[in-house]
Amino acid sequence: MLNRVKKPLAALLILFLLLFLFGFRIAHPKDGLANALGSAQSSLVIVKKASVYKSGDKIVAQPQVGKSPVLGIIASAEGGSLELILEKSVARTTPEDVSGKLVLVIPFVGYLLSVVGL
Repeated sequence: MLNRVKKPLAALLILFLLLFLFGFRIAHPKDGLANALGSAQSSLVIVKKASVYKSGDKIVAQPQVGKSPVLGIIASAEGGSLELILEKSVARTTPEDVSGKLVLVIPFVGYLLSVVGL
C-alpha cells in the first residue's frame, strides 16, 4: 500500500523539480480571468518568464493595487507599463512584476489551496 503512494508522489516531485529547473513556475491567482472550468481562484497555473510581453499575452502578475497575484490579458504594453484586463476590472503593472506567460491551467486545485490559506 505504501509503495503505491510513494511512487506517484516521487514522480510528481521529480516532474515539479524538472519544470522548476527549466524556468516554469506555479501560481495560485487570487483574482482575474475565468475559464470554462471555473474562476481564476479555483485554479493553479503554470507560467514561464519571458523577456518581452506584448498585447494579447495571458500573464500572471502582481498588480500595484488589489488582490495579488492576478491572471489577466495584456491590453496594452507601452512605456514600461502593462495594462491588464481582469474578470471585472483593469489593473496596471510593470514587466518586473510579471511572474510569466500562461502555459497551463490546472482547474479545481485552487479550492484546496484556498482551504488551507494559500
